[in-house]
Amino acid sequence: MSKYPVNIFLPAAGLGERLRPITNHLPKPLLPILGKPIIEGILEKLTAVCDGRIGINLHWKPELIRAWARSSPWKDRITFFPEDPILGTGGALKNAGSLLSTGPFIVHNSDILLDIDFGRLIREHLSSGNAATLVCHRLPRLSNVVIDKQGQLLDVENPGESRPDPLNAADKVAYTGIAVYSPEILHFLPPGVSHATVAWIAASKAGLKVRAMDFTGSYWNDVGNPVTYTRGVFDALRENGETVHIAPGASCGSIEIDGYVVIESGSEVRSGSSVGNCIIMPKAIVAGKHENRIIGPDYEVALSEADMQPSQHAAEKKRVELADPLFSTHFGIIGSPVSEQHLWSDAILIGLGGSDRLYFRIRNE
Repeated sequence: MSKYPVNIFLPAAGLGERLRPITNHLPKPLLPILGKPIIEGILEKLTAVCDGRIGINLHWKPELIRAWARSSPWKDRITFFPEDPILGTGGALKNAGSLLSTGPFIVHNSDILLDIDFGRLIREHLSSGNAATLVCHRLPRLSNVVIDKQGQLLDVENPGESRPDPLNAADKVAYTGIAVYSPEILHFLPPGVSHATVAWIAASKAGLKVRAMDFTGSYWNDVGNPVTYTRGVFDALRENGETVHIAPGASCGSIEIDGYVVIESGSEVRSGSSVGNCIIMPKAIVAGKHENRIIGPDYEVALSEADMQPSQHAAEKKRVELADPLFSTHFGIIGSPVSEQHLWSDAILIGLGGSDRLYFRIRNE
């Protein structure tokens, strides 16, 4: 795989207030997904295509992120940019200008789970002459980035605010938290606290190319609260064709397991326990019966059945029409009238077996 001379910047300063009490113990970038911190999974993908330096901003629990970095494969490539107070999505880039001004760079929020072709994204940016290439998704309830038919940014609306477009010349997309920039974007950011959208709009008005790149259909999960974190973890289980993950370093006695269960490194589940649809976080000690919970060292977060369903983007990615020959063979509908195929509207991949076996959940409507 080709690598490109592109630096990486990971915003990691956030307080994670909507994830309390989980983030009382771990900053969001270090929340584990099947034994691997979110930030580590992100860097594995980005460093496969980017061979530049890595910048990370810090504020909340910086000592834990520094400790993780010291044991990471990228420890010699990482530069930290502490912030106090937090400078915002634009101020963070301006503060890291000593690194980011040296060449093109990709920004990937460190609480985002995204499955796209990063090589394609980088190539598009480098060949396009864009000042900014924004990774976007078509999700109506979050779409506030206004673009023209060429994908050029026109405006960014405030949440809940929609402006009329009498000529129907504009389209709206949702920004995923990932973008590739050329260094000139930094000139459009003021010193101090600011939002990256300030630079987008100013650069666009100055005649620079600020373009949205549509990755609708790709997996995207913003880990902002316990529900989206749970879905991210269980989506990863489903992607692997598993229902249980016990991380190396976890202590697990003879227990009863039901549904989806993840037992993270450094936790202990004592013999005789029963756990169902649970995420056992590092340093947690579990005894007795527990269902539909995130369990930490000194907390439990209750979950509903709906909270554990696949995220919208995971379901979209894995949805397969019943007309596919795979289903025609197994359900005996080859040559059946179209009306009979409405017995099942579609199927969602829920697991991968050994050899070439795949497991699907059929939704009967």
